[in-house]
Amino acid sequence: MNIVNVRNCSKKYEKNNFFSLENINLQIKNGEIVGLVGPNGAGKTTLIKILSGLLKPTEYEEVKVLGEDIYKGKGKIPKVGLILNSNQLYDDLTVMENLYFFLRMHKIKKNKENILSLLKKFDLEGRENTLVKSLSTGMKQKLNIIRVILLEVQFLILDEPTSGLDPISKADVHNLLDTLAKEMNITILISSHIMNEVQRLCTRVIFLNKGRIIKDSYMDTIFKEFYKEVVEIRLSKEDTYKMHKKLRDYGIKKYIVFEQNDNSTGLIMERIESIEDFISKFQIKSFNERPIQLEDIFFYELYKDGLGDTK
Repeated sequence: MNIVNVRNCSKKYEKNNFFSLENINLQIKNGEIVGLVGPNGAGKTTLIKILSGLLKPTEYEEVKVLGEDIYKGKGKIPKVGLILNSNQLYDDLTVMENLYFFLRMHKIKKNKENILSLLKKFDLEGRENTLVKSLSTGMKQKLNIIRVILLEVQFLILDEPTSGLDPISKADVHNLLDTLAKEMNITILISSHIMNEVQRLCTRVIFLNKGRIIKDSYMDTIFKEFYKEVVEIRLSKEDTYKMHKKLRDYGIKKYIVFEQNDNSTGLIMERIESIEDFISKFQIKSFNERPIQLEDIFFYELYKDGLGDTK
């Protein structure tokens, strides 16, 4: 079952003739954790707002969420949990008062035993009467997620869910999201700039650039398209000019120039057997062999789309 079906969806701002989103086609299946990644201005927030019913697209054939075509007819908005990168809680209310308020606002009967069970499950036991302003950022994020669980949502959208959290709190939120997907069958869309977070959590990743989807792939598939190991090299300025020819001479088909300045060029390329011979042909400022990361693939796709040198 598809939780999200989007066909030929665009958002255009007529004043400056600018497409924030252009011809988006997207399906999200039940139980997936999907990562939405892109540079600032790529259209991530616009897409999130459209899927949550907050922003009507300019053109579209279909925008269905949980089976409801939300911008056609009466436009019924389904139960979608939306957690933005901002405090959506009331600081001067206690933990329990916040949860009761949101349940009452959505006309859902409160169940104290269920609430206490969730607080215990997610390590907030004993905090029922604590003012929200006294909680850590990590605790507030957990409370935000508990809030949407109580609303019985099937689809959860999070914008930068671990922004500003310490490593322990990040791990707690990651484990919580894993639980939502695997034990509660909640479908999750995460917008994040933290690549290792997307790589760790998501079963699928979507790269956005300039309002368009430039890559949509399952996590296990996307890594099979690239090399298991890469070499990160920094070359002297003099070698930059002859770099492309030598790379081709060695049969290196995919590489990224990720940084270039007056003194040097940063390059990521595949690990080849004759690497020692290869680097002997250049003036190498630094050299590092490592496993390929999602960030490398993101830069490759981004630069291929027109932001730099890639092959």
